[in-house]
Amino acid sequence: MQNVYLSIDTFSKKVHVLYSPAADNLETATFFSLDIDEDSLFGGYCDYSTVLNDSFSEMLQLNDITEANLSIAVPSADVTFDYLTLPNLNNQRKNEDILITEFKKMYPFIKKISDIKYYTIKTTKTNIIYMYPLFNSENLSLFNSFLVNTNHNLSFLTSNAIASASFAISVIGSSILRKDVYQFINMRKNYTDCALIVGDNIYSTFTVPYGTKLLENYNEKDLVNYKLFAEIEKTVSPLMQPIMAYINRCNSLGVAESKKAVVHIADGYNSFLDILNRDSDITYEKFIVPSQYSMLDNNLELLGMFLSKVNKDLEFSDTKIKQA
Repeated sequence: MQNVYLSIDTFSKKVHVLYSPAADNLETATFFSLDIDEDSLFGGYCDYSTVLNDSFSEMLQLNDITEANLSIAVPSADVTFDYLTLPNLNNQRKNEDILITEFKKMYPFIKKISDIKYYTIKTTKTNIIYMYPLFNSENLSLFNSFLVNTNHNLSFLTSNAIASASFAISVIGSSILRKDVYQFINMRKNYTDCALIVGDNIYSTFTVPYGTKLLENYNEKDLVNYKLFAEIEKTVSPLMQPIMAYINRCNSLGVAESKKAVVHIADGYNSFLDILNRDSDITYEKFIVPSQYSMLDNNLELLGMFLSKVNKDLEFSDTKIKQA
């Protein structure tokens, strides 16, 4: 059975596809993209039923894939991270009891603590802060309805931001302290995904509908020309203002403030990091994709899934929760 990895890119109106008969072997993999019908797109969201029945069906038929294990990264806007602060009773059993009680109030179908995926992100003498990710169960139903009459299996479901940040974590790895707090910023042409990372965990994600296309009228020399600084800063403000607001919100979550951001950006825009670092409390560093993965430099989410780097707690193929 083929292993097929797909990412739904609503901003570029594409479904990016990677498939390989051999797990973890990029040398045997095939990569291509398919267009998404614009009528099925709504900003950063999409009509999954149309995308599945058109783009997915076309992809599987054209490549003579009759049976496949599908791993899918959906638009990051479809995943929400929620937080819950509860009293610390200084007893693990009692803390779990109060946690499951609160979860049952919000989601009545929950019967036991293992029914929901969550992180403990901070513990103090008086409180515990929990984080749990949510994916809309109605969208999952659309995926399952599409697959019910096929020989295909939905084996993995996550978001683009989660998958790309998971790959970044695997690369950055031992170069940071386990409890380091930093932002991973993945700048694509038409959008930018951000992720708050603490050690090897993802605590939050955010997407801005702007990317390097804002800079397409500037070359590397322009980006270091002080006479153009004010103009460039104004040009990129639709991108950077939401990102800075997001970082400020992340700093209020209760974890340590992120003083570093690792930025994945196309080589033609390296000098943009100098602009970001000017008069900033955050240090911006360039993320380098290892040479063996350069063929997918612009599709890190596919690498995150293909190399099995995504934490199982951030996988939603069995979710029951309906996101509000």
